[in-house]
Amino acid sequence: MSSRDYTDNEVTDDEITLAAQRITFGSICDGEEDLDDVSLMKKYIMKCPYLSPDSPAIAAALNGLDARSVGSSTPRSLSPVEIRETEDGEELQEETTMENQIKMEEEETALLSSESPSLAGSRPSAMKISKRTFLVLLRSLVFETPLTLVFAAYMSLLWVDRVHDLYLKPQLEKLEWSPNRVYRERTYYERYCFHNDMSTFQGSDLFLPPDATTEEVYWHQLKHGFSVFPGILSDSTATNLRSYVIEKNQALSEEEAIFVIANKNRYSFGLGTEEPTVVAAIEELTNNARLSAAMEKIIGKDAALIEMTAITSTYGARNQHWHDDVTESPQKYARAFGPSYSIFVQLQNTTKEMGATTTCPGTHYCPSGNMDSFCQEHGFQLVNHDGYWRAGDALLMNMDSWHRGAAHTDPNGDDRVMLILTFVPKPRERAESRQMAQGITFSLRWDMWGHTWSDLQKASTAMKPFWATLRALSLYKPKDASWGVDYISGSSMRIANHDNGFRRDELDDWIARGGFKYLPNFLEGTVKDDEESWYEYLHSTVLKCKDFFEFLNQVALVAYLVTVLLISLLAGLANRGDSKTGYLTIFRRSMLRFGITHGSIYLLYLAANQRVDNSDWAIDIQAGRRYSVPSGASLIEHNEYSGLSVVPYQSDVLIETLYKSTYLEMYNDFINGHPANQVLQTLVMNNAETYDSYSGLQPEFRQGVAKFIVSLIQNQHGRFLYQSHNSLWMWLTDDEAVEYVERLLLLEHKPKLRHLMQQIEFIISDCKFDYLRDTALAKNHDLPFWKKLKTNLFNSISSNRKTSKLVRVEEPSGAKKVKQYTPVVRTFRIPKVMKRSKIVAYQRTLPVGDVPMEPFEGAWRKEGDIVEAQFEIYGEIYWYKARIEFASPDRTFQVRYLDGSDDIDDVHHQSMRWFRPFYEGEVLQMFLDDDDDFIFVTITAVYEDQMYQVRLEDGRIIDHVPEVVFRRLA
Repeated sequence: MSSRDYTDNEVTDDEITLAAQRITFGSICDGEEDLDDVSLMKKYIMKCPYLSPDSPAIAAALNGLDARSVGSSTPRSLSPVEIRETEDGEELQEETTMENQIKMEEEETALLSSESPSLAGSRPSAMKISKRTFLVLLRSLVFETPLTLVFAAYMSLLWVDRVHDLYLKPQLEKLEWSPNRVYRERTYYERYCFHNDMSTFQGSDLFLPPDATTEEVYWHQLKHGFSVFPGILSDSTATNLRSYVIEKNQALSEEEAIFVIANKNRYSFGLGTEEPTVVAAIEELTNNARLSAAMEKIIGKDAALIEMTAITSTYGARNQHWHDDVTESPQKYARAFGPSYSIFVQLQNTTKEMGATTTCPGTHYCPSGNMDSFCQEHGFQLVNHDGYWRAGDALLMNMDSWHRGAAHTDPNGDDRVMLILTFVPKPRERAESRQMAQGITFSLRWDMWGHTWSDLQKASTAMKPFWATLRALSLYKPKDASWGVDYISGSSMRIANHDNGFRRDELDDWIARGGFKYLPNFLEGTVKDDEESWYEYLHSTVLKCKDFFEFLNQVALVAYLVTVLLISLLAGLANRGDSKTGYLTIFRRSMLRFGITHGSIYLLYLAANQRVDNSDWAIDIQAGRRYSVPSGASLIEHNEYSGLSVVPYQSDVLIETLYKSTYLEMYNDFINGHPANQVLQTLVMNNAETYDSYSGLQPEFRQGVAKFIVSLIQNQHGRFLYQSHNSLWMWLTDDEAVEYVERLLLLEHKPKLRHLMQQIEFIISDCKFDYLRDTALAKNHDLPFWKKLKTNLFNSISSNRKTSKLVRVEEPSGAKKVKQYTPVVRTFRIPKVMKRSKIVAYQRTLPVGDVPMEPFEGAWRKEGDIVEAQFEIYGEIYWYKARIEFASPDRTFQVRYLDGSDDIDDVHHQSMRWFRPFYEGEVLQMFLDDDDDFIFVTITAVYEDQMYQVRLEDGRIIDHVPEVVFRRLA
């Protein structure tokens, strides 16, 4: 046959392969060409150099070939030569060959997948893989996983310690409410209240009408501190939640129970979103359009949740004592503490006998006073005209307001169950200076912290238990959500000031109960004395754990290296010459795995450091802008007045300079709720039209209106007080007071200009208090520019073209003179429209002002006055002559004693009186240098140069004695 004939015939690849196999088997089997394929394969298998002929593997292979050939009638395969020589070779089709091959493959697959023990030895590679997998898992569980976990724990604690040293410790120092901050950061004053400071004596005044607008709710809340929204929860929602609370009360554990005042027959516990009735209630409440709009205007958008609890009063519960729910708050420190508002929702109709809350409205303006007495006499329970507080009605209460839970005296009345939610402003991303108010019970489960109003609106999805826990620990939040006060931040605020939940007695109880449940005692922190508390305990716990895991990590690392070296050497000896199992290969692979695991953890540590270091929170802490209020000399401005400091009272008009930031929300108007400021606003509204009508006349006519208003304030024992940059209140002169009132009259009928001035005030406040406050841009450019613009705007519309003192621009000390852009404001004269007769008539109605008088003796003491101040020595009280250095808003005076010692002391106004000159015949005590003691003397003569002649008890006379050596007995 020619080569052309051979190549033209179609021969499949499988046939060529079979022919090649026969040729190969034939050469191996010494040319026994008459053997069939199965016999040839058996001969081939028997010649395997790695297995003995008696091995189970050989036996399994031979048995498999026998099973393969049983029942098979398929003739042995023909070689290509035989195919060519067969006369009917053209009849053997490729299709038959392929069918045979497929059949053989299927049978082989079935045999290999059989569970027969006789075929188990036919898969030596699978056994090797299983063994290898087992060894890898064993190695990971015994060596690598523990080593990695120990290293991860150590690096985590190292990261916590680093964050503590760089950020948490400085933050805690900033959060600490020190006596120095009490003095420097006051924005109001220590107002002493009486019963006439209550805003109403009728409970019905606190119930909002159903159609009340958001603006009306805003001013209602500012005035009273209590506002009742009708119908916030439906009857079914209130009933379902009430049933859950009552059932929960029956099985309340000691750890779940929250202490409340007059705790007997009262029950309280923190609520969670795992309970459907709770979720339904908070979603319905926060999605109420009227309440949501009011909360946003009063406290700001997306307020942060800090309390979610239920309180139940049963028959026999006693009256609580009168109280507010905070100690230090924005009432006096608007830039150091955020406001807090509670929402009380009745879950059943509540009568007075069932213990409806008793209120004392208006007391959110009262830091001090005899509130126990006048609230007891004039306070009232919160019920409507029908005699009860309806189920589903919600009370919004400023937590500075005085109130109490009333006694439950109705044996046939239902248990009074109340839902309570408390909110504070959500933390600002930059330059947040406010922390939570102190003294709150913080009745919130730890896993509910970190959430905001918008989260409660969709609590069924946003506050599921797993995601709520991550939110509480500040680990995760959705992109469209806002951070509330997370558990770590809230705890740090309370730890820094030993607040509720983190007091020393609570730490002692914690340690007595065993401390951390899953932490060995030797790793728990310690406190050395009574001065140390939670901070020292937690910090020492972290340090102990870090040192322990550092030691454990070192031991584990050495043990791992020794074990790897031993295994590598033993494996190398057992498999000498095998490069895959040699000791160098094993050692290299072990080190590679070690490097990958530990290197990955270290990279995560570096990434975590980078993320924290570049956060706004860390940047503000490093720059001293977090939880820090610039005050005193640190403010980038000087006093605009050199007036004398005094103590304010209700009858004084207060001109504030430390508010006016958009994020302060309602507290921007807090001073406007001061009694004398309300009187002034009414006078300005009533006289603004007259003031405008004098626009075309001489300035004296318009100033006459302002003088008239000032005189009315003064006749009510009022003064005009300007707030300095260091929180003192400065007494303005009459001319300065008139100028201020004229400003108000100018703006009263110009709403656009009034709004523009308000926005300028906000910008000036940002320059002083926001995160750019320490920059040269704010100090040397922005602040002078905006103050000058404000001055120009006032001068452009004022009848008096002199530069206003109230808006005088002062360059900061050390500031460079910088050329600044000043807008040109054109002025227009208003035509004269008033008739002469009307002008004269109005002028004649102006009263002749009496000499202003203080409301009580000593009320108007001021800086520089000479007084007598009490000083206690060994239990005895004496009066010393002194001079007032300045008057503090907390109703104390810093005085310098004029007895030659030059000592300075803080004296309460009740421990001070006007100095009366010493007079002839008066018995005093005089200091004798010789005896270093005081003796009794009698004044026998008074000289004009404040020198005196005195007679001692023994009759001796001493002449020309200076008054600095005298003191009076109390």
